[in-house]
Amino acid sequence: MNETLKYSVHALHDIAGATWFGGNLFGVAALNSGVRAAHNPHERGAVLNQTWENFAPFSVASVLAFGGTWAAIRLSDPRLSEEPLSTVARVRDWLTVGAVAGTVVSGVLNRVIASERRVPVESGTAPIKDAENEAENTPQHIARAQRAMRFVAAADLLVGAGLLATGAVLEQQLIDYSPAKGLLTGPRKVALDAVKAVAAAELVRRAGKLLGDSVEALRPHEPSTAERIKSGAVDLFQRAAESVGVRQPPKADPLARLVATVASAFDGASSVFASKADEVVEEAPAAWRRIAGVFNR
Repeated sequence: MNETLKYSVHALHDIAGATWFGGNLFGVAALNSGVRAAHNPHERGAVLNQTWENFAPFSVASVLAFGGTWAAIRLSDPRLSEEPLSTVARVRDWLTVGAVAGTVVSGVLNRVIASERRVPVESGTAPIKDAENEAENTPQHIARAQRAMRFVAAADLLVGAGLLATGAVLEQQLIDYSPAKGLLTGPRKVALDAVKAVAAAELVRRAGKLLGDSVEALRPHEPSTAERIKSGAVDLFQRAAESVGVRQPPKADPLARLVATVASAFDGASSVFASKADEVVEEAPAAWRRIAGVFNR
């Protein structure tokens, strides 16, 4: 059986079992007693018969699908023939047969009860037998069918509960099943659980670290001491340059701005020095003449 067909069979098996058990549970817990709300006993019988007649196709289809898919699962999975899975599987075999048999018996009894569409009844499983008006009493053959239905309905619920329980046990056993060593029990199972716990803890730790890094990345960036010193130096040079009229390149990188500021400052200082030097050279002859005149006196 390929993977797709296997999954489809398992899904149909679970859906069919839920439909069959859910319908019976609704009938016993809600419908059979709920019809008491109708004042007219004939109306109770009419509602009861019509409801079960509407559900009958779903009940038959679901129990047949459930039995057929269980047979397919049993034949396709060899693990269900090995201990300890085989014991639970055999119990489930008999419960499945009981579900099919119970559905057949319930169907026959429902046909007897529905032989009169508006039969007077007290509830779904309780006939009327001591009414003042003889016409309000439930006919004897229908009354017997109702009393029998009470036990069959209870048996169907017990079978359904057993199917749910055995299904849960088998699923858990198959989860713990190792193809190489069989069902893990004792120290091997403890070791496997420990490995799973360590792996889960490591996964949680890594997820927490990733979350912490993500939160840290969203926080405002605090500049380091070196960055603060660099920024202060750039601002200092910038104010000094602006005080002597040196223009700065707009929106430049701080380091580029620093280099440009220093270069501009040196250019400015060179220009000042060159102009002063020219003035000294031009005034030097006159100064020497004045000095010479002093000595000639």
